[in-house]
This record gives sequence, C-alpha cells and structure tokens, in this order.
Amino acid sequence: MVIEMFVTRSNWTVLGIVHACLMLAFLCLALNTCAVSASDIKGITFFERHIRPLLIDQCLECHTPEKLKGGLRLDTLQGMLEGGDSGPALTLGNPKESLIIKAVQYSNAELQMPPKNKMGQGTIAHLREWIAMGAPWPGKFTHSIDTTAKSQDGEAANKEGHAPAIKKDYWAFQPLPGQHYASLDEVIESRLSEKQLTPNPEASRRTLIRRAYFDLIGLPPTQAEVESFETDERPDAFEQRVDHLLSMPGYGERWGRHWLDVVRFAQSNGYERDDEKQEAWRYRDYVIKSFNEDKPYDLFMQEQLAGDEMPHTGDEGIVATGFYRLGVYDDEPDDKRAAEFDGLDDMLRTSSETFLGVTVGCARCHDHMFDPVPQKEYYEMLSFFRSAKPYPDGFLEIADGKAMAITEHGPDPMDTFIMVRGNAGRPSSKVEPRFPTFLGGGKPSPVPTDQSTGLRRSFAEWISSDASSLAARVMANRVWHYHFGKGIVTTPNDFGRAGEPPSDIRLLDWLARELMQGGWSIKHLHRVIMQSKAWKRSSSSNPANETTDPDNRFLWRQNLRRLEAETIRDAMLKVAGVLNRGGRGGRGFFPALNGEVVAGGSRPGRGWGWSSEQEQNQRSIYAFVKRTMVYPFFEIFDYTNTESPLGVRPTTTVAPQALLLLNGEFVNHCAERIAAECLKKENPVQSAFLKTLSRLPDADETRMAETYLEKQTTRYLTRSGYIQFTPDYSPALFDGYQAAVPARRFLKGPDGNRWNYFKGKWDGKYEGIINNRPDAPPFALARERAVDWAIRGRFESGKNNTGVALLLRGTAVGNVYEGYACHIDPVRGSASILIHRKDQDVTEIAKAPVDLPEQIHVDFSASIRGDVISIKVNESSLEVRNNIFADSGHFGVTASGGSVTFPELVVEGDGRSIDFNNPSSHTNFNKRSEQLVFRDFCNLLLNLNEFVYVD
Repeated sequence: MVIEMFVTRSNWTVLGIVHACLMLAFLCLALNTCAVSASDIKGITFFERHIRPLLIDQCLECHTPEKLKGGLRLDTLQGMLEGGDSGPALTLGNPKESLIIKAVQYSNAELQMPPKNKMGQGTIAHLREWIAMGAPWPGKFTHSIDTTAKSQDGEAANKEGHAPAIKKDYWAFQPLPGQHYASLDEVIESRLSEKQLTPNPEASRRTLIRRAYFDLIGLPPTQAEVESFETDERPDAFEQRVDHLLSMPGYGERWGRHWLDVVRFAQSNGYERDDEKQEAWRYRDYVIKSFNEDKPYDLFMQEQLAGDEMPHTGDEGIVATGFYRLGVYDDEPDDKRAAEFDGLDDMLRTSSETFLGVTVGCARCHDHMFDPVPQKEYYEMLSFFRSAKPYPDGFLEIADGKAMAITEHGPDPMDTFIMVRGNAGRPSSKVEPRFPTFLGGGKPSPVPTDQSTGLRRSFAEWISSDASSLAARVMANRVWHYHFGKGIVTTPNDFGRAGEPPSDIRLLDWLARELMQGGWSIKHLHRVIMQSKAWKRSSSSNPANETTDPDNRFLWRQNLRRLEAETIRDAMLKVAGVLNRGGRGGRGFFPALNGEVVAGGSRPGRGWGWSSEQEQNQRSIYAFVKRTMVYPFFEIFDYTNTESPLGVRPTTTVAPQALLLLNGEFVNHCAERIAAECLKKENPVQSAFLKTLSRLPDADETRMAETYLEKQTTRYLTRSGYIQFTPDYSPALFDGYQAAVPARRFLKGPDGNRWNYFKGKWDGKYEGIINNRPDAPPFALARERAVDWAIRGRFESGKNNTGVALLLRGTAVGNVYEGYACHIDPVRGSASILIHRKDQDVTEIAKAPVDLPEQIHVDFSASIRGDVISIKVNESSLEVRNNIFADSGHFGVTASGGSVTFPELVVEGDGRSIDFNNPSSHTNFNKRSEQLVFRDFCNLLLNLNEFVYVD
C-alpha cells in the first residue's frame, strides 16, 4: 500500500504503530512482563462487587473444607475448576457449559443450588457474566475467600492481615503541611537536581500553542492561530492565549467530559432494556456550565452532594444532585431490597472515589483489605445517604422543565443497620452517621429541613472542611493528570494502600494548597500549571535521562499523549470545517450506526434515534450515551466506562483503530470535506497540510504526496465508473428507529440525482420490533421511467451476498416495491422472475438453475418488452410472459446480505440509453474522481500520529 511510504518516516501512521505494538505485545507475553490490563482491573472489581458477596451469602455455608458437600469447594477458583462429585463447576469463558449455571438455573432436577431458594435472575446474570469474563479471581487461583465469622454487630474477628490498623502517618490522610516552596518549578527542579537529571528545553511555539488548545478546549488551532502566536512578541503572549482559551465555551466542554468519566455519566439505565434516564443531560450541561463559570470546586462538590439541602442554590443545586442517579439502575429487580442497597452502595462508592479517592465500597461485605475502613464505618458513612431517593415520578419540576434529582423522606433519618456479609436481607446492629476515623472521625451536626435530614449537607461541608486536604489532593491530581497524561498519583480514584503512591508528595501537596488558597479555582490551577517550565518542556527523548528515569516520574520532559476518542472526532470535524458550535446542550445527538452495530442490541434500535448531519456535527460530549450501545468510534479508541467511576482511561493501540481511521464512514466524510475545500486552492497539497496539521509540508513530504496521488489516480482509473450497492441494516428493528432512519442508510448506493432509495417491506411487529421481509429488502430506483427496459452488464457479488435483483417497471408505494424483479441467487445458483405487490406475498412466475462458477464477474442481461420478460445469466436464460404491470415504471437494483458492484451496467429505456459506467454519462465525473483521490490523501493525513497525538 502507498500508505507504507509514510510509515517509513519518524511520523508514523497509526497503522505502522499497530504493527510495532503487536510485535511488542508478543515479546511481552514471551517475557511474562506485561502489566495488569484494564480488563483485569474491571474483572476483579466485578468479582468484588457481585461474585464475592454471592458466594459468601449463598454458597460457602456448604462448600468449604469445613463442610465439603458433594466434594465441591467454592471458596477458591481452583476448587471450582477441579469440581466435585458431579464434575468441574466452571468452564472458563463458557457459562452455557458450566455446571454451576445449570445448578442455579434449576435446569437439572437432581442438581439444584441453593437447594432452598432459587437465585434471582439478576444474580444468575452476574454469575454468567463473570464466567464469560474468564472468572477473574483476586490473587492466585488457590487464594480462598475469607469466611471469618462476624459477630452480631458486624465487627471483624481479630485475625492477622484483616482490618488494617489505622496508621497515623499515612500520607493521604494527613493535613497539608506548611508551604516550603515558592513555586511549582522550584519543587520539581529540586527533585531533578537530587536525581541529577537534565530537564528538556522549552518546546517550540507551535508545539506550545497546539498543546494549550488541546489541553484546554480539546480542539486544534488553525494555521492562522498558530502563526499569530509565533509572531506575537509580547512578554505575556502565552498568558493571554491561555486566558482566551479559558474564556471559551469549549473549555467547559473539554473539562466537563473529564468530570463525566469520574462520575460514570450515561443517559440510560443499563441491563437488558437499558431505558433512557430522561433529563440526565441536564446534569451534563450543569457540569459544563460550572467549569465555564469557574465555580469554586468546594461549592461544586457541595452542590452535587447536597444541592437540594443548601440555601440559594436554586434549580442548579437540584440538577446537580442528578450525580446520585447516574449509575446503573435495574428497573425490574429480582429483590427490591437488595436493589435499594445496591443503589445506596453506588452513591457511597462514587462519592468516596470521586471526591476523596478512597475505595470505601470495598468494605460493604467485610473490613477493607487494604485501607482502615472497617465494615461498621462503611455503614456509618452509608447512613448519610440512607434517606435519599428519587422523586416519586422520577423528576422534580424546575423553571425550564424537570430535573432528574433526589429527595428525602422528611427531617427524620431512616435507620441504618450493618448488613451481615453485605446481604440486604440480614441486618444486624444499628449504626449512626459518623465521619470515618481515618479522616478524624466525629459525628455530624445536621440542620434538618421539612424535606430532608440535612445529613448529606453536613457530609458535603465536612468534605470541603475537615477532609479538605484529601479532597484538594484528589482534584489537584486529576487536573495534573489531564495536563501531563498521568497523575502524580497514577491511580486517581484510589489514594489508599492498593493504589500507587505519589511520585512526589511535595509536588502534590503544593498543588493542593495552591488550589485551596486560590479560592478552589480550577482555572487558577490551569494557569499555574501551564505557566510552569515543566508543562512547557519538549517531549523529546534524552538517552541519559531515560536510563535513570524512563517513566519520566520526575518530569524532565513533557509526555507524548494520544488524544481521547472524542477529541480525535472533534478535531476531525473542526479541520473539515463542519463542526457545529451552535448546537450546545439538550438531550444530545445520536451518532449514525451501521446495521451490524444496531443488530447487536437485544432490541435493535430501541432507545436510539436518528439525528441530522448538522446535529451529528456537534462536539462529542453531546453524543447520546447509551450503556449497551456505544458508538464504535468511541469504543475503539478507549471510551469511558459508564458502570463505575473511572479515573484513568486505558490507552490501547490495536489494529481496528487503524482500520477504522482508514475505512470509517465518518473519517472519510471529513476527509472528503477537506479535499473539496483544498482542491479550490492553488496548491491543494499545501492547503491540506495547513488545514490538518497547521503547517506546511517539507520537501520529502511533498514528493511523497505527489507519488501517492499519482498511484491513487491510477488505481481509481482501473475501477472508474464502478457503482456499488451495499445493504446496511439489521433485519429486525425497533419500529420507532426504523421509521426515523433515512432510506439511504438501509441500502447505500451511488451519490447524485440519479437514484431514489426505499426501505422495503417491514412487518411482523412484536413488542415494538418489526422485521424486514427477506423477499422485499430495501431497494433503489433510477429516476427515469419507461415501459420497455433492456439491461446488460456484469456484477461482482460481495462477501455474504445472498441475492441480486434487477427491478423492471418498478414503482414505490410508500417504501414497498411493486413491479417485476429478475432475481439472481449466487448461493443456490438460480435465477427467477418475481412479481412484487404491496399487499401480497412475492410471487415467483419462473425459475431456472444457472451456472455460477467461482469467478469475479457474472455476466447478465434482462429485458421487458410488452408482456415478455427475460433474463440471461452467463449461458443460462429464462423467459416468461406476464402483463400485470403494463404501465411505465422505473429500473432499479436491490441486494441482500452483502454488496453488489457493477463494473458494467448499460440500461435502455424506451429508446434512451444510459451507460452508468461511462464517464461521459456522469455530470462532473472527472471532478468527482479527482475529489475521491484527494479525499484518500486527506484521510491519510488524518491517520498520522501528528494528528492524533499531542506532545
């Protein structure tokens, strides 16, 4: 491929990087040195949240070494795999074949577990999902689940290694020390001096302005903006640009998206139905507005935790409490009480990890394994949220609509009990609200109102006062993380012992104090960080430093960072000149999905919609977020996890990323818009570089571009005029979605004014799902009408193609075809002539076998003259008489399963001849070919690492 020319340079394409990374991955496997992956972390988290409590509560009473019923141990993964008298309990990755699933489903009369009460469907679903994940298990697979007995008040037995003692000197839980350094750089330079590391020089002005744009607004600067900064000689030129960027609406959109990762934002509930969380978008818009207004971070925290209990917050405070309701929600739980406490657990987990960086949720079933959080203190903290609930109808009326918010039962708090082993059905001792001991402890002094207990407000005020050192450290670390690609603490949601220690506690404390002394202003912290020498350094390598500090822990250089999925998409929209900056806020837009993606849903298309091109050109933060249907462009570039708080997105390099960038519909659309604009310029190649990379090409790049364009032109000439029709739809669709999607999305075909597209016949509605009739698929009709038609040519069947039909004297009644069809089945090797009528089944009036050897092209001809209809495929022919449709109609095409390409297609209608493959028969054909060639070149520029990375 011509793309390899660019891989040979230091400016590799994503595809080139993929090859290198695949080789590295194999090497890592061979050396057994690969780090723990994001999927491993997700698996263990899933185990701790869903599987450990299940096993303890329902299985381990009978299946441990102390009581080995059926010879089966279920307290270790090894025991499950070895099995008992009936065989192995697990088949990794295969729930259907796992004996434990058959037992809990009661599908075997002789093996039903637990024997007294069948598990709920939700619980079984968790077990099934865990097995499908490969049964992730913490530690070694022989490591057993701790079944230490609890006393009635839930206190842990005194056992070595259990319930870690509180260490008074643990860094994260200490107040901020006095300030010993005058500036950020002084802190960093002292460490570099200690390690004898030479810091990199300042990056070029072009690099700095591009870095600043992506850091603050998530969009690339134009060439004019780059040149303006490069020639600005004012001493405060950079400060002025930073202030300008901080004042732009794009700042809130960029940093609001970071925050939405942390609070597990989504606009649907999850589970099978995955219904929409109506009005969830208001919380997203609240976050964006708060960042743009530079709302003090302590107030930002308080509003989300207790905006409804605070005076003077108004509707904004109500909307902010949507924070609690963003999580996964089961609208039809097996056990309502268990579901209630799962919801409360989600509130506590998210609050503690988001604002305090402590995984308090790990103490729901047992004392925390690593941090000083006894199970009792988990429930004492939970009692702050115990009375919170959604409004009776889910929403509260506010000034401009309704808000997804929470309320309480009144001024009297609900009782909270310790749940034995986390089981909502086994309450033990009652507890009272109390702040955690590791942060000083103490009881709250709530001020109740008529509607609420005031407990959440007291918790919110405690976080921004007594716990402020930890809260400030956590947020300062998050801001640093997004400016450098990794935090000072590289586990931003876990400042506990299971997380990573800070690379420089002095630096973290300096930033935390600066945040607090700066009035909790996030924008102030941006200014301080971006004015530092550390942020402005070049990202270039330095072999001497890399020997001592290969991971750049001590900040002798800036880190090279790949852009996030949304930023890559937004950058493409901007350089293509189509970014819609006016459509901010509201429910959001629906990115266009191909048929295979939609077909993957349990109810294909349900809960999804169709948005116009202008709506889809909005910034990615406004894309509708549905938990079970993630936009593939986002997913393939490591989109956020919507199930639980996410502090760090993984950054992977995999082959599908390169394939999507090279072949994706969205990328090609942007590339084509760039090409159309650049071809109007005197030097299109230079114009393309300026638009995509904000710079001119060098001499080598210019030569390579010329060579590439020559080869692509030759390639297009070999297939000039080919036309293709590609079906792209799920055969079953939710009726609302099917009605909303344009017909051209069902059958993708040639552009221009020559064809009209239709959806075909859909019926058999059941629970909102309708099905496409296989004998009446989506179709295209040429605009010309005639009574007599004669067609000849050749076609290529694409992979999975199950049928090609040439339509004669056709019309569309609504979206349903009426007329004759000459159908060719390349799978069965047959040709047939069919009659299509809107309200009747398709009728076959003639059929014959045809010889279709494996070959690239199939020759065909078809005609209708008077009442005689004929078709010839290679050497086989078929003819029949019929006069049901005697009036004029259209010629058309349809395909099933896969695409059909016509290298040759000549159509004669009532004496007029149309050669669909002849350039002379197409308006502006040469211009169109030139655009396609240059589109491919612009696509290549969008693939460069220089475009998708920022240094």
